[in-house]
Formats: sequence, C-alpha cells, structure tokens
Amino acid sequence: MRKKTLTSFILFGFVALFLATASAEDIYVKNRVFKGTVVGSGMTSELNLQELSKALELEYKEQNGLWKLGDYEVPGREQDGMILVTLQDLKNAGLYVKHSPDLGTIDIAVPKAKSEVAKSSGGAWGGSNKPTLVYFGANW
Repeated sequence: MRKKTLTSFILFGFVALFLATASAEDIYVKNRVFKGTVVGSGMTSELNLQELSKALELEYKEQNGLWKLGDYEVPGREQDGMILVTLQDLKNAGLYVKHSPDLGTIDIAVPKAKSEVAKSSGGAWGGSNKPTLVYFGANW
C-alpha cells in the first residue's frame, strides 16, 4: 500500500510539473527568446536584471535605491544574489512591454526615441510628414 501511494505521489508531481511549465509564457527581448532567469508569470513575472540588461544591450547600476537600466529607473529586489525586476515596473518605467495572453508571449524592447521615429518615417520617399502619393502608372 505504501509503495502504491509513493508511486501515485511521484506521478502526480510529474503531471503538476508538466502543467506548470506548459502554461509558462515565452518572453522575447528585442525579438529574441529570453534565456535568462524568470520567476512567476504574466505581468508580475520577475526577470534577472543582469541578464535582461545584457539582452537589451543596456548598462545597469544602483542609484538612489532604484536600479537604473539605461535611462530607465526601476525598483528591484535581491534574491539569491540576483536583482529581480517585474515586467509591470519595466513598463511603468517606459520600456515597451507587451503581454499577449492569447499567444502566450511577452515582448520587451527599448522604445525608439521620437527623434529616431521622425527621421525614419520619411524613408526613401522623403523626410516630410506629409502623405506621399506614388503613381505606378495604373491606367484604370
């Protein structure tokens, strides 16, 4: 009887572990899968700041009780020698964080500066903010 209970317990543990991992969301940083430490799920997920800063190509440092990640200030907590920051705090600080529960993904990126967007909006058609009409020779 005892062996049967132990076997059932182990089987239940494996099923629970599988379901927990199957429900986890994929986190993408700059359109690449984040391979760093993640604790939790959804917008309350916490990420390792050192690994996140490497993925975002931003430097981080402590300043006035907050963690400065590039130009963004976020609160963090220390656990097991790691600094953990939540996705919601990253979004509140100004980083692009998009949670798509239907797809099971979370995207993180550094938003483009407004000056960069203005420069790139003209592209090959010109640098004006006015609409551009392009005639391709259609004869309707």
